[in-house]
Amino acid sequence: GQIKESGVKIKVTPNLPDVYGDRVRLVEVVQNLVDNAIKFTKNGGIKLRSIIKSVTDTQVRMRFEVEDTGIGIPPDKLQNLFSSFTQADESTTRKFGGTGLGLAITRNIATLLGGETGAESKPGQGSMFWLTAEFELAEAPENLHQEAAIIKDTTRTEISSLASGRSVLLVDDNEINLEVGSELLQRVGFRVVQAENGRIAVEKAKADKFSLILMDIQMPEMDGIEATGLIRASDGYATTPILAMTADVFRDHHQSSSYPGMDDVIAKPVDPEQLYAILAKWLRVSELTDEETPETESVEGSQRVEEKNEETGNDDQILDADALVKMFGNDQTQHLRILQKFLPQMDDVYAKIEQGYNEHISSDIAFNAHKLKSSSKLIGANQLSALCLVLELAGKGENWELINEEYPKLKEVAYRLRQRIEQISAEES
Repeated sequence: GQIKESGVKIKVTPNLPDVYGDRVRLVEVVQNLVDNAIKFTKNGGIKLRSIIKSVTDTQVRMRFEVEDTGIGIPPDKLQNLFSSFTQADESTTRKFGGTGLGLAITRNIATLLGGETGAESKPGQGSMFWLTAEFELAEAPENLHQEAAIIKDTTRTEISSLASGRSVLLVDDNEINLEVGSELLQRVGFRVVQAENGRIAVEKAKADKFSLILMDIQMPEMDGIEATGLIRASDGYATTPILAMTADVFRDHHQSSSYPGMDDVIAKPVDPEQLYAILAKWLRVSELTDEETPETESVEGSQRVEEKNEETGNDDQILDADALVKMFGNDQTQHLRILQKFLPQMDDVYAKIEQGYNEHISSDIAFNAHKLKSSSKLIGANQLSALCLVLELAGKGENWELINEEYPKLKEVAYRLRQRIEQISAEES
């Protein structure tokens, strides 16, 4: 609906093979390119293509292209287009908004996917942005872990049969992430025990035996990597699957070696189907290797249940209602409860970002923006999440020019989000 006189045409190579890869990140980066094409295309149309570039016995390399009939880009601007905070020219920023950060992050995500990015353009005629990515073929040579990893179209019935009688330790310092994660796990039959930081996780792992551990990375008191090392050294946890959960798009999500002691990585905000597929993968590994005995005794757990820099917009842009529908279906009571619990968390973290801004401490801005980024996107507050991402990166780079530009937008979006959630609460009461 953003282009009144154009449309999007999709062309997919026929008979594509079944592959295994990071669907969440691929969708994120392609969506970013499509959104940019929509932003800069007033008339005409947009074409999205996927092409197989090469195939081996175990991998396939694909190219994704997004072509538009928009304003185009001068040749001398193409070379640095994927650099951080770069757009074709300043008038583009004034007219269309944004800092150019989206393409820089697109490049980084493409690198994580084993590929690269590029662009071709003619001013006044349009542009074609592309990225390549590598995937594992589903028919890869058989061995124990590959067989366990290839879970295509994992259904909730399948994960429920694997989850029955098993307990999961869910570790995260963000209350909204804990609540939503617990709900998704309990829904398919897991017993869930929560831990708010690494130190508590170590204590609970010593007190009980868990079939799986889902571990956040950045936490106060003790981070996920240190906690994982201590848990691995405990009796009975040498082979227990420990899965990193992270919203850091600049770490290699395909390499568990980026997180010592951990077996796999789950991107945040969590996509339910990807979560279930990865959990099924490691539960089947446990079954095939016979290295784990599922818990049969009841474990009492708590019942609490990337990346465009958008300008502030209407209420639908402030809060995307479809995000919570994706997580919880049409349970409006559950939606309202999550939103109401999110508000005090947002206020608390925003106050810390504001303090970091007033005291000119960029590291505090980066730390707290990272903390708010995933939970805000999880509830559908996409603009808030996008601004947090920008401030996180700007804070890490001590880029005060960008911080000074983006912080007022964060303040405005947070205010409008609070108004929207309060409006929803009043309508439901």
